[in-house]
Amino acid sequence: MKSAMILFFVFLFGCATQNDRPVPADGEALLKEFEVTKEEQEKFSFEAIKPTPAPAPEVRDTVKKIKLKKPITEKKEVIKKNTVTKTAKVYPEDYPEAFKELFKDAHKTWSKFKPLIRVGESINFEITYLGIKAGNIKFMVLDNGKRGDDLIHHFKATLSSADYYKYIYKLDDYVESFILADSFLPLKYTLIQRESGQSVDELQLFDHDKLQNKQWFKKLKDGKTKKDDKVGFIPELFLDPLSLLAFFRGLPLQKGDVYSVPVIVRSKVLKVTATVIDYEKIEVLDKNRDAVKISVYVEPTEEGKKPTTMNLWYNRDESRELLRFNAELKFGSVEGEWVP
Repeated sequence: MKSAMILFFVFLFGCATQNDRPVPADGEALLKEFEVTKEEQEKFSFEAIKPTPAPAPEVRDTVKKIKLKKPITEKKEVIKKNTVTKTAKVYPEDYPEAFKELFKDAHKTWSKFKPLIRVGESINFEITYLGIKAGNIKFMVLDNGKRGDDLIHHFKATLSSADYYKYIYKLDDYVESFILADSFLPLKYTLIQRESGQSVDELQLFDHDKLQNKQWFKKLKDGKTKKDDKVGFIPELFLDPLSLLAFFRGLPLQKGDVYSVPVIVRSKVLKVTATVIDYEKIEVLDKNRDAVKISVYVEPTEEGKKPTTMNLWYNRDESRELLRFNAELKFGSVEGEWVP
């Protein structure tokens, strides 16, 4: 059962890793744990939005003032910009041609996207393997923050093993995704894993001006430390595994639609093709709900790597909540369903 769970969640949580190593409070702590320069820390830091103080009470003069009429100004129509605009791009030297090709289809997908962000949302899923409860995932939309003047969306997912399963294999993992609101592109992605016998910390920073990402990776197992720090190119348009689930909610999701989305996992680029299969009525939380079914085909860009397929069911109402997901694996089917 452990192998099946790991295979399914390798896409979201990366490679699998309770030990005595402390768990960072949040992904921001990794900026200090790894050798991230002060300049990079400032460029990729996420700060909470401070509440606006209440206005001071108005002090009225004893002498009545004459109100001046404001000049009448003509209202100008405000034109909303698309989240992503297509402009001529100057690519770095040795930039992969394959990434340029990925942009063509991805741009068509982004042009159809309208953000659907529900701050404060928290949805729990029960994970079953061959009908047996194996663990739980919680998806959360946390408060927005700032990076300088940029608005940042903040997503988080936690994975834990079921109570009885902890005696066999204990999971205590979480991932965080920080997304630039104006383009819905990742700024930063963090992964914390604390599992039986080993632990992993991972930090990904995405520089869209340089089309470059930096990865810091540290794994502790059997008293040995493995590091995998690297720098690589990124496509112009891409997502991380967690933000992908939020991204689907902002697409039209009309029957027959096909969407192309590059996804980066551990500095590797995956080509994700999502096809809207059908509209179905499914039972979730003892209630029949209208859902849209999406088939997600995940294809590695590296030669010799096998593709995987999973299915997602989103609510057809305005909430577009994720209701259910599953994947067929070598050892059986893994499913996740919304629970209270």
